[in-house]
Amino acid sequence: MTGKAPYAALYLPDTARPDLVQLLKMAGKTLLAHDNSSGRPLLVSRRRLALMGDRMGLCLTHFDGTRGTPRIVLRVLCREGGLASGPKAIALLLEAVRRLSPLCAATEIEWLSPRTRLSPETLPDQLTRPPRKRLAPIDPAAEKLLAEGIRDAMAETLTDPAEPTIPRASGLPMVVAVSDPAQTRLSLAAWAMTGLLAMINLPVALVLAAVALTRGMDIRLATQFLSFTVLGVFLDNAGLLNLTL
Repeated sequence: MTGKAPYAALYLPDTARPDLVQLLKMAGKTLLAHDNSSGRPLLVSRRRLALMGDRMGLCLTHFDGTRGTPRIVLRVLCREGGLASGPKAIALLLEAVRRLSPLCAATEIEWLSPRTRLSPETLPDQLTRPPRKRLAPIDPAAEKLLAEGIRDAMAETLTDPAEPTIPRASGLPMVVAVSDPAQTRLSLAAWAMTGLLAMINLPVALVLAAVALTRGMDIRLATQFLSFTVLGVFLDNAGLLNLTL
C-alpha cells in the first residue's frame, strides 16, 4: 500500500466522516511552510488527493472501512521521482500528521511501520524535541594554535624533566623511550606465574627465571612452563609417569 516511502496511517472512529477537501487544504499549508522556498504555487493532482511543492509532495488516501479500520494514509512524494527520504521528508510528514490528526479525529497513528503505533497525545512529544546543537566551524588560526598546544602537551608528557638533555645532531629528533603499560602488566603476570611454578617445582621455576633474566620475561613461555609442569605432576600422581620431584 505504501511501499518504502515515508508514511503515516491515521486511524479513524467507525462513525467518522472526514472532510477530505479540508484535509487537503491543511496538507497544502504544511507544504507551503516546509517546501516552498521558491514561492511558486503548489501543483494539485486531478487524479488523486495529492499536492506537490518545490521538491516534495503529500498524498492522502482515504479508506472508508469496508476493508479493515477506516483510516487516512498520508505519504510523502518526491517531485523528481523515486522515493522520498531523509530528515526533511520525515519532518514534513511529522508536521502534516500533527496538523491533520485533529481534523479527522484520529484515534491512533501508525508511524512509518505497522509495528509502530502512537496515540495523538504522545505525538507532540515526538515533534517538540529540541534540535541537536551543531558545533560551529573552528577558525583556521584557532585550529592551528590548538594543534600546536596538543603537540606541546604530548611532548611534555613523553619527556621526563628530571632526565638530563641528551645531545643530538642538529635537525634530528630526539627519541624518547616510552614504556608500554600493557607489556608491563604482562611481564608482571608472567613473574607471578613463575612464583606459582616455584611452589609446584622449584628447579623448573629457577630455569624459567634464568631464561627470563637472559632473554626477557615472556607470558607465553611462562604459560608453557607452568602447563607442562602441572601436566607432569598430574601424570606422576596418577601413576602414569615416574618423576623425581
